[in-house]
Amino acid sequence: MRKEIIKLVIILGFIFSMYQVADAQVIVKMKPVKPRKVLIKTKVPGRNFIWISGHWKWKPSLNKYVWVNGRWVKQRKGKVWIMGYWKKFPAGHIWVPGHWRKR
Repeated sequence: MRKEIIKLVIILGFIFSMYQVADAQVIVKMKPVKPRKVLIKTKVPGRNFIWISGHWKWKPSLNKYVWVNGRWVKQRKGKVWIMGYWKKFPAGHIWVPGHWRKR
């Protein structure tokens, strides 16, 4: 019985740690510079679409932030898009991703 409990605790700890890593924010000393290539905003594809500007995303496999081009997305009913931004800390900067928020 005790061995089964220990195994369960180890498995749950492993699963929990995977979720923590996935949601973790990474501190960088210097903010990355926006890419030089310019993406031209295309014509809006239809009603109720909004433009989400290009932004940074942490890529664990590359161990760095990568640039994601802007795109049109369908407006979510009753929500507003909050753009991502770099937040400064004493140790460096963290990218706070954009997200939908209730109006």
